[in-house]
Amino acid sequence: MKVALLVNRFAKAGRANNYLELVLRRLKFHGLSPDILSPSSTDEVQKEISESIADRIIVVGGDGSLHYAANALAGTGRALGLIPLGTGNDAARALGLSDGNLDDHVDRALDEPLSIDLVKSGSGYFVTSCIMGFPSKVNLRSNTMRFPKGEFRYTVATLAELKSLKSDRYQLELDERSFEIEATAVVVANTSFFGGGMKICPEANPYDGILDICVLGNVSRMKILHLFTKIRNGSHVHDPEVSLHRSRSITIEACGEVRADGESFKSLPLTMKVQPDALLLAGVRLI
Repeated sequence: MKVALLVNRFAKAGRANNYLELVLRRLKFHGLSPDILSPSSTDEVQKEISESIADRIIVVGGDGSLHYAANALAGTGRALGLIPLGTGNDAARALGLSDGNLDDHVDRALDEPLSIDLVKSGSGYFVTSCIMGFPSKVNLRSNTMRFPKGEFRYTVATLAELKSLKSDRYQLELDERSFEIEATAVVVANTSFFGGGMKICPEANPYDGILDICVLGNVSRMKILHLFTKIRNGSHVHDPEVSLHRSRSITIEACGEVRADGESFKSLPLTMKVQPDALLLAGVRLI
């Protein structure tokens, strides 16, 4: 098997690059000498992957790195492996790829791949979730912060964005119903986690061909802080200000920026649809 490593040298606040020698050592143990792909920008990821002759692309990074690699490999039949060295690692957590040590991660990235669903809007895909409203602003702020490190960054970004909390009007068109709502946040999910381990859509499953949608209504600052403590374990789903929906596709009419897999994605309005079995990903386990 011919392998290429796609290395995001800025993942884990620049520390992912420190693990590269250990990854190469483990691949050598398996008799593999990979090509190293190190694009200087996200715009170059698809070009480098398309020009690679490797049978498998292994991403060394987090959700953002996976996002761009998945967009390059969706529907191609080429396999993707993930060594989760990002800040949030929500995709790895949801797909059973985050446990174990670095050697385990490398070994899993070489396992037999299984197909998972992606979500498509226009020509773009995402793996985990697409966020609108307050969490989108939190995500953008956290990505620009140099301190603190790790998942606590999302907590600090949430507190910093509270002063500008507001709701927006959304028109949602699902498979079987349409409705309009004043909401602080709308999350369209393919997997269950977002924001560094918060279980926003506990039933989301990237194998079932269905989108899970979480809508957080018009709430106060104190209420949203209370809800965010509950989202950590998924217990927010019982709150009256929270509504959950399932659909194979969704059209959202509103204004504003949308982020997916923690990256800039689209502007509203937009339509999203499940793309069943769109990506071959190594070592996945539904948890």
